[in-house]
Amino acid sequence: RTRSNRRPDAPLNRRPMSAFSAVAPVRRVTQKFSSHGRSKTAPRRRMAAVARGVPAVNGGDAALISTTPEWADLVKHKEEIDKTHLRDLITDAERCKALTVEYNGVYCDYARQRVTPETMKKLYALADAADLKGKINAMFSGEHINSTEDRAVLHVATRAPKDKVINVDGKNVVPDVHEVLDKIKDFTDKVRNGEWVGATGKPLTSVVAVGIGGAFFGPPF
Repeated sequence: RTRSNRRPDAPLNRRPMSAFSAVAPVRRVTQKFSSHGRSKTAPRRRMAAVARGVPAVNGGDAALISTTPEWADLVKHKEEIDKTHLRDLITDAERCKALTVEYNGVYCDYARQRVTPETMKKLYALADAADLKGKINAMFSGEHINSTEDRAVLHVATRAPKDKVINVDGKNVVPDVHEVLDKIKDFTDKVRNGEWVGATGKPLTSVVAVGIGGAFFGPPF
């Protein structure tokens, strides 16, 4: 625990972060250790808070997305966006039509954001500069995109149908996922129908859900 001299009711004076204002400086993290009574500093992996992942031109460490021309173009464009108001933008029927899209039952309405079609073009260009599609494909193919733990990110596997093949290190992990999902369903069915009883031998009537990471949708499910 740390002590602070700030009054509990004092404002934090923090600026809200937006897609245009996010800044993620890269800093060299060091680890101090003692050897024969002397303190040394060893460099550790270069980390970035948010905007990481653009291949460096010189082939070295990944560069910050905020160093790209596409980012600079968005920063300049923000000056024009700052002059607009959503109540005025929303009255433009052509803009609203251009900023809505529907695909496979999913409807996206960007018109309710303070953006223009030009803004979207610049955001798409930034996504291309960051190789977003390449990173998505890497995640779905089981590559080790979690560089901190050197492992695959398997969120997609937990949602994959049984006949889907997602190979990680040469093994299809989907059957293992569904084995666990089947166990979860078996347990929850027994709780709901009263077959699973507590220490008193009576069916469970109340559930205490302990969320992880602030998740909201877990308890309703």
